[in-house]
Amino acid sequence: MQLQPQQVLQLVSGRATTMGHVVVERVQEGVVFAHFVPGPGYPDVKPLFDEFEGAVNQQLFTVADEAGVAIASLGLCLRAADGQDCVPAYDVQIMNGHDLSCRLAPLAAPAAAPGDD
Repeated sequence: MQLQPQQVLQLVSGRATTMGHVVVERVQEGVVFAHFVPGPGYPDVKPLFDEFEGAVNQQLFTVADEAGVAIASLGLCLRAADGQDCVPAYDVQIMNGHDLSCRLAPLAAPAAAPGDD
């Protein structure tokens, strides 16, 4: 799916729960920056995003990593308005209640150095 500025998508969990709507602001180097409007499923997961944001702001990176794993386990994807495509969203962050960012592909694992076995 090719994302365009001002395109409206749904943020959906792996259990097909609509978390909210996303209005794309820009896509830069595989990262989507968007405005998030909470939907019916968001209150149940909002504490995870709040925990992540608080941990990042306090530089509690272990706690942020743990919250990030919990968020990843939701299996979030961006679904087009026609409901056909649901593109997996990685490293989803919702900050300040409405600023969303995510990757459209997982980060590649670092290549092993020569001689590493």
